[in-house]
Amino acid sequence: DLARAEALLQTGDYPAAQSELEAVLAGLRAAGQSEQLSQAESLLARSQAGIAANDLARQSHDALAAADYSRAGQLVAQAQDAYAALSDTRQAAVLADYADRAIRCQLASQRLDQAFALAQTLRFPQARALADTAAAEYMALGDSDRAAKAAELRAFLDQRQSLIGGVLLVLGLGGVAISLARRS
Repeated sequence: DLARAEALLQTGDYPAAQSELEAVLAGLRAAGQSEQLSQAESLLARSQAGIAANDLARQSHDALAAADYSRAGQLVAQAQDAYAALSDTRQAAVLADYADRAIRCQLASQRLDQAFALAQTLRFPQARALADTAAAEYMALGDSDRAAKAAELRAFLDQRQSLIGGVLLVLGLGGVAISLARRS
């Protein structure tokens, strides 16, 4: 009887369905029931596909937790495809959230990279704005390590801008002093 395995598949309990089907398959093979054997093998393939989809969803979560946002985005897409092939929508909201987080973190990473590039060309105000945006996004997503990295860049930019401002002030005062000295 495949009813229990079918019920397990309907509830998304793919590992239990696989165990149930493996036990049933042995009996069906021994009894030579080819019609039910074919149906059981089809259900077993579905349970294995469900287990693979679950594994992709778990890997997506793990990649997000490890701040590997590019990989997380790829894994989420694969998991969404795997569940769609099973017509299983139970994980759709969770996977949509994972996809959103991966995209937001990738954008924050791009902003932080742009901020570093702008800092190298002494475009401090633009770099500061991007670093602030990246830090806020990282904090909103709970990535405190990268938020700290963005805050460190911001502090560096503030320090460099103050230093350059001080140098320019001294040069300006020196220019004024030289100009006054020439008039005397």
